[in-house]
Amino acid sequence: MNAEAFDRAETLASHTGPTETPRSAEWIGRLVGGKYRIVEKLDEGGTSTVFAGQDADSGKPVVVKLLASAFAFDPEVRARFCAEADMLRRVEHPHVVRLKDDGWTDSGLPFLVLEFLEGEPLRDRIRRGPMPLGDCVRIAGQIGEALAAAHARAIVHRDVKPANIFLCTDEDGRVHAKLLDFGISKELDSDVPESAGEGLLGTPEYMAPEQANGCNDLVDARTDQYALALVLYEMLTRQRPFAGRDVAATLNRVRSASLPPVSMLLRGLGSALDGVFERALAKSRDARFRGMEEFSRGLEDALRGHLEGGGAVLAGVPTAGAVGEPANEVTMPSSAPPPPDWFVCAPLSSGVSAVD
Repeated sequence: MNAEAFDRAETLASHTGPTETPRSAEWIGRLVGGKYRIVEKLDEGGTSTVFAGQDADSGKPVVVKLLASAFAFDPEVRARFCAEADMLRRVEHPHVVRLKDDGWTDSGLPFLVLEFLEGEPLRDRIRRGPMPLGDCVRIAGQIGEALAAAHARAIVHRDVKPANIFLCTDEDGRVHAKLLDFGISKELDSDVPESAGEGLLGTPEYMAPEQANGCNDLVDARTDQYALALVLYEMLTRQRPFAGRDVAATLNRVRSASLPPVSMLLRGLGSALDGVFERALAKSRDARFRGMEEFSRGLEDALRGHLEGGGAVLAGVPTAGAVGEPANEVTMPSSAPPPPDWFVCAPLSSGVSAVD
């Protein structure tokens, strides 16, 4: 976060206390920022609630994201929430959700107003069944473009996962992906130090090893590359490869477990793609691709001949051209819960605990 966003967030800390803040259900029907009416709750995470809303002036639908009242005076969480608006302004891109407005409620809670998207989260699409190869690579390419735009502005998303990728349909009927939720992103050129201590910040199943080891100073663009490669692997195989029985087991797998080669799970791809995943998912960040464009070129070379059309992966891949069905189709067990939105884990030496 930059100093301006931090100072803006810290303004609330001088309040002696908020006026009574409504619980999430009590926001329905209320007007925030003088013009955005809350219509219904869409989702609720650990630190915020997302509502469908309506611009009272234009009548158009919007999404309103509100900081949870429990965190009204938590300086770190509040500052991160405010910083998200600043980052979204800096990273305007066709494949990043668009910020329309932000402000404060009468009770002193910050809110964001985002564009309303029609479609479904990538998480839900994966659960519905196998995806065409072209769709998988197109989505990865579009999110790669979004991440490259963020990295060019010294911003690391730090929480790339299927739940934070939303799938819409463009005017030609092709999938159009949007990257969501910059709430725990890191600014590499920030003049305000992070205050998360030695905790782990992110979603364990999609953390890179440097995150799982608590090395927040090592988190950079290659951390996002690792997570995007994991998302692509999951789209292709429908496996969450590092999911463990609990947080500690998951983190241990992230640090030490190897992925089954994708060629063992899918017919027809050959082994070229295995080398791309091996490099993008290297435990050492120095062994990964140097940037999103190099990662994209690796995918393009590995998949040449499997996709119709051609052109750079980051430029978009036609949705046609699926490989055969998975050789061993993997479905998620009903007992496996989806990963939480994000949380901070205490250091392993003190016993892992998670707060979403």
